[in-house]
Amino acid sequence: MNRILQKLLLGMTFAVMFGGGIAFVNADDVYTRQNSSNNNILVDDTNLKQASSTSEQISSTEQISSSDSVDTLATSKSSSSSIDTNQSTSSLQNISSQASATTYANEESAAVSVAATSSSATKSTSSAIVAKEDNENSIQNQQTGRVLANDSVVKAARNNNAQVAKQAADNLLAAIKNASQYNLTFYNDVDEPVVGFNGKVAYNNGYNYNYEDVNVVKYNNDTRNDKYQVVNDYANLSQNELKEINIFAAQLLNTVRESVWALYGQDTSSWQLMITNDSMGLAVKVAQGYTRDRHSISSGTHDVDVLKEAYKSYGLHGYSENYGSTSLNYAANMVSNRKTTMYDLKKAIFQTITLMLYDDMPAASGGANAGSDGNGHAYSLAYGWNQYSFDENYFGVAFDQMGQLHIVNFKPSLIWNDTHFNTNKLVYTKTLGDTSGVTKSVPTAYSNYLKASVFNNDATISYVKEKIVDGNAYYFVTRNGQLYIYDSNLTRLKGQIEIGDVFYNLNNSTGAVLSNGSVNSSEVKQRLAKNDNKANFDSVTINGTNLVVRGWHAADASIVRPYAYIILFDKSTNRELRRIAYTPLYRVDVARVYPGIYNAANSGFSVNIDLRGLNFAGHQLQLVTRYSDDRAGNGNTTDIWSGNYTFNTNAASFDSVTINGTNLTVRGWHIADAAANKGYAYIILFDKSTNRELRRVAYKPYVRQDVANVYHNVYNAANGGFNVNIDLRGLNFAGHQLQLVTRYSNDRAGNGSMVDIWSGNYVFNTNAASFDSVTINGTNLTVRGWHIADAAANKGYAYIILFDKSANRELRRVAYTPYVRQDVANVYHNVYNAANGGFSVNIDLRGLNFAGHQLQLVTRYSDDRAGNGNTADIWSGNYVFNTNAGNVDSVKKVNSNTLSISGWHVADASATQPYAWLIVLDKTTGRELTRTRYVVTTRNDVYTAFNNVYSSKQSGFSNVNVKLPVSLNSINGHDLQVVARYSNNSYNGEGSRTDFYSRVFKFRNGVFYL
Repeated sequence: MNRILQKLLLGMTFAVMFGGGIAFVNADDVYTRQNSSNNNILVDDTNLKQASSTSEQISSTEQISSSDSVDTLATSKSSSSSIDTNQSTSSLQNISSQASATTYANEESAAVSVAATSSSATKSTSSAIVAKEDNENSIQNQQTGRVLANDSVVKAARNNNAQVAKQAADNLLAAIKNASQYNLTFYNDVDEPVVGFNGKVAYNNGYNYNYEDVNVVKYNNDTRNDKYQVVNDYANLSQNELKEINIFAAQLLNTVRESVWALYGQDTSSWQLMITNDSMGLAVKVAQGYTRDRHSISSGTHDVDVLKEAYKSYGLHGYSENYGSTSLNYAANMVSNRKTTMYDLKKAIFQTITLMLYDDMPAASGGANAGSDGNGHAYSLAYGWNQYSFDENYFGVAFDQMGQLHIVNFKPSLIWNDTHFNTNKLVYTKTLGDTSGVTKSVPTAYSNYLKASVFNNDATISYVKEKIVDGNAYYFVTRNGQLYIYDSNLTRLKGQIEIGDVFYNLNNSTGAVLSNGSVNSSEVKQRLAKNDNKANFDSVTINGTNLVVRGWHAADASIVRPYAYIILFDKSTNRELRRIAYTPLYRVDVARVYPGIYNAANSGFSVNIDLRGLNFAGHQLQLVTRYSDDRAGNGNTTDIWSGNYTFNTNAASFDSVTINGTNLTVRGWHIADAAANKGYAYIILFDKSTNRELRRVAYKPYVRQDVANVYHNVYNAANGGFNVNIDLRGLNFAGHQLQLVTRYSNDRAGNGSMVDIWSGNYVFNTNAASFDSVTINGTNLTVRGWHIADAAANKGYAYIILFDKSANRELRRVAYTPYVRQDVANVYHNVYNAANGGFSVNIDLRGLNFAGHQLQLVTRYSDDRAGNGNTADIWSGNYVFNTNAGNVDSVKKVNSNTLSISGWHVADASATQPYAWLIVLDKTTGRELTRTRYVVTTRNDVYTAFNNVYSSKQSGFSNVNVKLPVSLNSINGHDLQVVARYSNNSYNGEGSRTDFYSRVFKFRNGVFYL
């Protein structure tokens, strides 16, 4: 009875899983070469034989077997089967394999598996490496204690703690060496191995951990009890539920990844899995695709179409997957009731991950892997892609409707420029309790021993490894996060060195191990002897404030010069402007053309060089693509120089120049490559007529995408807009030729080094007015209208002047404050202060001799408080006021010689003739009978009829008693007439006067007949 069936019958975990982190692909999906056995093997980029790719980017160590075959067997109850792609286990191995089908059958179930037989060459490689490490271990035990102090050797005695640590380290190494060199072993609290890969389980006192016994989710102070957290549908989780299981799975694996990476000297935090909304979404899409296709693990395959479709939907260049069927649903069939608890979900995840890590041998060999080759899942999850790759991973998990757990974890290199994958990482929240039962940090006993006995417990050292080559000891020391190498004399090594068959790149000054760490020394020699060096600058363009440089650089020397740079050089001034370090990008097109150059498939660059502050406009620029053995890009270098590039655009447009209120509003844009080191933008108003500057206004350019769409290769082209108001108050600009200057300057005041563009000429000289109404109102002349003038900008005093054209002299002037006339601004919207030109002025006419004269009105802006000085005038037409009207309403007898007279008299001339008289004439005898002075009274009725006549409201005479010098009897039968007079003589009514004669009336027998 096979091992999987045993687990099921014992009531433990049933799980079948597929894959080794790399999705199954057909032989025609990748570019392969044939080995001596005519087996198709994927080209290994690490060994630089050949390189190519299709639309998917896949692992450099992936191998396709061309003769896999599977025979399936059905039984009456159930069956489970799975298959794993054959893949090489490291860059040192290219496994040639033939697959043979093997079937197992019994009355309960049938399991179908494909087993792979490794080539003898691979086996001998593995054993050689193991033997080599054993040799190293024996030599390590012979080392004597030394103390590091400033790269010199100081002897130090061992201590008891160091001896205890040494003994513990020896025991630990012996336990590890019992398994294959490629085992990944995890440890408990006392650094004893608990369980290893390849199906070799090492029990700790006969006890093996399981979900119920490991205190990982059983109790959390900051989360709910998972057993009471109901999940309605494990195939359609809420966002919070999805996030919770993803973080749980990632933290389980993070404890493992951290341990494994540190075991192999990877002192970096890159082991932490990166969860994003899109990585979770990708897992969900994969799970939904399996649900749609009803693709079960019992088929023995991955659903490659689903994987391609899901990864492609995010623009990712490649795909990977691990998946398994767990205790959540043994049969891996579609079910309708998918309600469960968060506890059961996490348990299913725990079981699947545990078996992938600790029991990843083929089912045919007693393991839980449904494929034919072991450790694929373990390598993918622990290393990030394949064995010893130590890759950062984006990560996501999701369940399909069949209860199968899908794990997507892939390298950032699948993300290219055209990828629309959200890389914003979620912040982990605590979901795990004590994880010491799952794994512990890797054994540090021997490192602690070396640190204590050789380096005197230097507090700056976090890890020490020892390597013995040809009887000489080398110490790999991690100090303050940086790796260094010391020889047996504890001298810090620098430059390029060989240790055994490995070539190391070390910083020439500090000795720090460079980014490419170590490479095979024989290959280094071959590469440096050939020394091909090719590059191309595909495009060099300005985008915003950056110079975007795209292209590739492939160089054999990069094998020992791992630091890649793009340098911007100013040929005109013979100096470097900028240098940018970059990580080469995947360029399969380059690898196809230059397959023989080292790492040609990873030679691309797409670099943004910040141009802000650089004086480059008009200069001849060159670009240098460089590989260097110095972290700063100096030291030994391999360069290729570009041709010359010149950027010197200076363009602008004054879209509109208009007067708006008291401002000159200037709208447009100005872009200039020279603006890169000229951070101050100005608009300057210049008077060409007087050859002087009037105003300058600093502004902050704003976004003009329309400009960038046309000038997309100019510095900061999208941010060149201006909308500036220049205050015109006090400026003498009317009628002058004006120019505008848009300027970028390196001086805060807008002087210094500058780049300008001048506008054409603009002239503003409008002077317009209207006298809407000119009327007499009581004793005032009321003048209403408006006056606007560009010249008013420096003429702050507004006047209305009354001028007597007949007498050629000014009669009155009245200062006024203009008020809002929006109707005027609507018509004259390009005139200075056009909305504020209204006037409504009362001119006092009292004492003015204007009646019958031709009058004119002048509206004036002046720079003189009294309304003189420099002026801008508009004259009205002629106005004449000369009304003289009246009426005698009644004449009554009061007594024998007294009359009572009522009526009214209006006259514009009364402005200078303030005295009102009534005169009675005897028309029969042709003589004046009498005259009487009276005081005018209010006559609203008269004002209504004569509202445009001087003081017409005060024009009445009511019941004025006039005493005659004779008796009325003496004039019985005579014709009488009344004269209403305004005179400037208060004594007798003579002098300057204005008379109104009534109709003639008769006096007959005591009655007046009008």
